[in-house]
Amino acid sequence: MTIHEILEPDTWITDRELALMNTLDDLFPISDHLLCTWHVNINILANCRKYYLIDLKDLSKRTPINLQGYVPNPKWTDFLKD
Repeated sequence: MTIHEILEPDTWITDRELALMNTLDDLFPISDHLLCTWHVNINILANCRKYYLIDLKDLSKRTPINLQGYVPNPKWTDFLKD
């Protein structure tokens, strides 16, 4: 970048790749680092999903079964809308 007189970027947007984040901090100490909102949203969905599952033993639910052996909780749809 120096050879070609390219200015240091003000901001970097990445996923949560720790090695990349550390390297950016070392090489571009005055640049800001932001996490990609798509990656943040996917991480939220992946980690929250477990709180919205219903065991197969709950036979009163008439919804399709997913591959993990659980039926979707109706509150999951509300969570996704929010």
